[in-house]
Amino acid sequence: ARANQFRKEMLESEPSQLDAVIKLAGGFWRKPLSKPEEAELVSLYHQLRKQELSHEASIRLVLARVLVSSSFLYKLEKQSPGTKAARLSDWELANRLSFFLWSSSPDARLAQLASEVKLQDSQVLLSEMLRMMTNEKTRRFATDFFCQWLHIKGFDEMNEKSESHFPAFAGLKSHMYEESILFFQDLIQKNGTVLDVMDANFTYLNEPLAKHYGVPGILGMQWRRMDGVKQY
Repeated sequence: ARANQFRKEMLESEPSQLDAVIKLAGGFWRKPLSKPEEAELVSLYHQLRKQELSHEASIRLVLARVLVSSSFLYKLEKQSPGTKAARLSDWELANRLSFFLWSSSPDARLAQLASEVKLQDSQVLLSEMLRMMTNEKTRRFATDFFCQWLHIKGFDEMNEKSESHFPAFAGLKSHMYEESILFFQDLIQKNGTVLDVMDANFTYLNEPLAKHYGVPGILGMQWRRMDGVKQY
């Protein structure tokens, strides 16, 4: 009787599982699904079932269809006819802002504002940008933009220095790289200027790096911001 009840519940749950996949597709595609897009995925599932594939196999193939879609693989934006400029939609704004600052999809708050069509308001958009700039996810921007821009991305994996001429390098390169990332992240979160890259009077240090730079008073491996470093 319990086995029969279990099989019954499995069959009854199939529609809700398909609905969950459709909802997941919207997250993967970073926008609400249009009616034709939703209908296509539902139709694909039912076609697969008619071919005598199991529910599980059909769900897997529908998920595969979602993941090979250009909407997942690329950040697509709707083009206007001809050469006329087109205003970005709220979802396109959300994706641009999120991938620029976080190298990732919009979070729940940004997605909610996009769904409510509020990002066209310049004050709302500015508020969201400032909120996102204080988030820890800006580390990705520091790494993917600043470190790549200055050609130091992957510095911690560099093995080209002569150990005889630079014996301390191997033990310090990962600390130096982390210092750079934390510096750039601070620059983003505090809305610094590009001039700070050239003339900042602060950095981030832990004990090994502080000893190498001759900066006293820094103990332990914990990273901390150190102001007034120009005196050393």
